Amino acid sequence: EREYLRKGVSVSPASVAPYVMLAESYQFTEEYGEALALLDKAAVFAPNSLPLVEKRISLFVRQNSYLEALRLLVPLIKSAKGRDYRQAQGLALSLGEHNLSLFEQFLRELEALDDVALWSEEFVKDLLTKAVNSKRWKMASVLIDSALRVAPEDLGLRFRNSRVQGEIVGKSSEYRLLREILPDAEALLGVSSKEIVSRYLVLLREVEGDSAWRQFLEKQVETFPSLPLYRVALAEAYESSGQTTKAQAVLREGLSRGGGTAEMSFRLGRLYEKSGSKSLATGYYRDALKQDPEHEAARKRLNALVK
Repeated sequence: EREYLRKGVSVSPASVAPYVMLAESYQFTEEYGEALALLDKAAVFAPNSLPLVEKRISLFVRQNSYLEALRLLVPLIKSAKGRDYRQAQGLALSLGEHNLSLFEQFLRELEALDDVALWSEEFVKDLLTKAVNSKRWKMASVLIDSALRVAPEDLGLRFRNSRVQGEIVGKSSEYRLLREILPDAEALLGVSSKEIVSRYLVLLREVEGDSAWRQFLEKQVETFPSLPLYRVALAEAYESSGQTTKAQAVLREGLSRGGGTAEMSFRLGRLYEKSGSKSLATGYYRDALKQDPEHEAARKRLNALVK
């Protein structure tokens, strides 16, 4: 049968089908090198044939040659969607599992393709999400390095980098990286910025201790008097050290500045409730619910006090 197929190739050397059929016969006997050589010849006559590309990719994958497989796929999916996009993701993750250095090489090649720059940026971020969710931290680190080469000022990426390095190296590394991006987070004050500040405060307390944590918060409240997140945390620091009056004062001052939040009112209500001032607590719980009708903790405490 193979001899018959060889004759087909010799009779029609510029036709794709005979090369493909002969390649399939070699693939059946697991002679992948021969099969690939034939498909490479066929690709000369049909360079943009997706079915032909898929066959070549399949052979590369069978030999664990993920980098070569990805190189075939990337130029064809400048606006990849659906199955093509998922296939590219799967191949890239397989390459990362198989060989991190080749994976990094692939990412650098992807970055260099100006015509797929936007696609590659989103592609890398999607891969990063999958790597982080599956706790493949070293692969995630390589992906973040690639993403940061494209967008070095991206605060969200820098935040994710701190988490990944924390998993690989330890909390002290995560703490150091968060300290570097904290000023940017304080300046922006978006949702992700609040997450950065909150995480930094947790690590500051764990790494430096309660005293350093409290001193930092006192300084930040003085520097950013209208930033609720720091006031709530400082009130917690005072309360944990038995300084309830100071905790109440720092929250009252924040509310008097007009930049109070439902959480500040709720925390102040809790402090007054614990100290026995139920009427004051009730008022602050009501204030919290006026600012945020969905604040369940405030609703529960209010219901408990008015019964």
